[in-house]
Amino acid sequence: MTTTLQQNWKNAHVLRTAGEYSGLSAWPIRFGYAFSTAVTPEEQALYSFVAPGPSHVFDFGMGHHIALNIELNAALEYSRAYGKVPAGTTTALSGGYKSDAWTCHIGFDIQV
Repeated sequence: MTTTLQQNWKNAHVLRTAGEYSGLSAWPIRFGYAFSTAVTPEEQALYSFVAPGPSHVFDFGMGHHIALNIELNAALEYSRAYGKVPAGTTTALSGGYKSDAWTCHIGFDIQV
């Protein structure tokens, strides 16, 4: 038996900004922020979907040249999505939805 589950996801609209401060010449400091509109409609919210609300992502990182053509880069990222579904919604589970995540990124940039 197969059940069809309508998701009715919406398009995401994302606003991003970022910058770099290189006043500490050997250790440029990088930062960023992204805002995304909700993709899951409130009436379709389920625990296995993205929270039915906006999301925010904050990034902070640094880089350092460790050799003539190699740069080490690292960043810490925090993301949060949240939303509420009012009681009485027919297809969704009412209540609060949220997700929080921390991510560490490490990489090497090699110029050839």
